[in-house]
Amino acid sequence: MKKHVISVLLCMTLSVTALTACGNQAGSVTETPVAETDKETAQDQPEENAANTGEKTMIVASNSDCVTFAPWGQQGGGRKAVRRALYETLAYMNADGTVSLDLAKEINEVSDGVYDIEIYDYIVDTAGNPMTASDVVFSFKKAEESGVYAAYLDNLESIEATGDYTVQLTFTNEKVGGLYTMLDYIYIVTEAGFEQSGDEMVANPIGTTSYVLDSYVAGSSIKFKKVDTYWQTEELTIDALKANLDSFEWTIISEKSQHSIALETGGIDATNSVLAADYGNFVDDSGNPKDGYGFVESVHTGLLTLVFNCSDDSMCKDENLR
Repeated sequence: MKKHVISVLLCMTLSVTALTACGNQAGSVTETPVAETDKETAQDQPEENAANTGEKTMIVASNSDCVTFAPWGQQGGGRKAVRRALYETLAYMNADGTVSLDLAKEINEVSDGVYDIEIYDYIVDTAGNPMTASDVVFSFKKAEESGVYAAYLDNLESIEATGDYTVQLTFTNEKVGGLYTMLDYIYIVTEAGFEQSGDEMVANPIGTTSYVLDSYVAGSSIKFKKVDTYWQTEELTIDALKANLDSFEWTIISEKSQHSIALETGGIDATNSVLAADYGNFVDDSGNPKDGYGFVESVHTGLLTLVFNCSDDSMCKDENLR
């Protein structure tokens, strides 16, 4: 049985490693940059859906609900993956640590800590609203107001529109790699779309990707469908945003132990959460995927910290042991 791998769009990011299982159809997941390597699982399914319509679709399991589709705010609860499906950023940090420009057409450092960014002049959201430099400034201001992005914005002194499609960012004490990390995290929307949503995009998101929210059942499922209004040309669309599926669904399965079962029984095509105890179901002792499965590894910027208990009652108080 031949395994096919397709890019589900890096918008539909999974925060750890993906394992893919083969069927008759391609189904794979790609992911955002992460600092360590974990494992998750995906299963390829027939290219045609159950109704045999020829539609390419996929079901991905998540262990938590997003609750809100607003483009800014806490990333937990499955929100990061969902936001990637709907919204874009000025730049995209790939799983291998390289950077691809997305909404940004060009980025130039004009002096220490000062950057000119030009966006494409033909960007429109899924509601048809054109995007300009003022929308970039608007999005940064809303992200700042959320209070969640202080770690990325604390050294940003100012952002201002310098033209219809150009903005200038000025940093104080710029951190190494801080620019592109920030550009990868701040989602950009049109102010017109934000107002048109009617609820600040909490339940009615309007982004710029190839997908729109089709339906949402709280605690159960989130469905997306492809639209034919994506603004970027095929030649310039970055790999992370190539929409190779006609639709896809996030199904919420809170118990991690059920993810492996659902994958093995064909109830889902992919999962972003596999218990370490279940890895052996999908990989052999050498760490290679078993027949019918595959996995994708990525690194992320998170840090794992080991803290010793150095109290008088702990053996770790001995420096030689530590």
